[in-house]
Amino acid sequence: MNDQELFSFAEFDETESEHIAAPRYSYWKSVWRTFIRNKFTVAVSVLLIFVVIFALVQPMISGYDPMVAPNISNKSMQYLSPSAKYIFGTDNVGNSVFDAVWAGTRNSIIVSFVCTFINTTIGIIIGALWGFS
Repeated sequence: MNDQELFSFAEFDETESEHIAAPRYSYWKSVWRTFIRNKFTVAVSVLLIFVVIFALVQPMISGYDPMVAPNISNKSMQYLSPSAKYIFGTDNVGNSVFDAVWAGTRNSIIVSFVCTFINTTIGIIIGALWGFS
C-alpha cells in the first residue's frame, strides 16, 4: 500500500469555525431558573414585595398622620386593647398603633431607597474618577 491510499487531506471551511457546538447560554436566564427552582426564595420574595407595597400604600389609605391626634383629649380612646377596629390597639394619644407601625415602615423604606440612591450615585462618580486616573 502506498502513502496516497492511507491518508487524505481534510477539507477546510472558514465558516465552519464560526459555528459553536454548545447551545446558547444566557447568564440571567440561568440565574432566573436557579431562583425559580428554590420555592423558599420565591415565597420570601413575594412576601417582601407584598410588605413593601403594603407599607407604601396603607398609610395613604388609612389617612394616618402622626402630627394629628384627634383623640388626645378622649381618655377612653387611649391604650385600647387590640380589636377588629384597632388591630394592634391604640397608643397614649388614641391613634391606631397598626397605622403608626405601617407609617414608620413606609418612612424607613423611603429613607433606605433614598440613601441607597445617593450612595450608588456618589460611588459611581468616585469609581469613574478613580478609574480614569
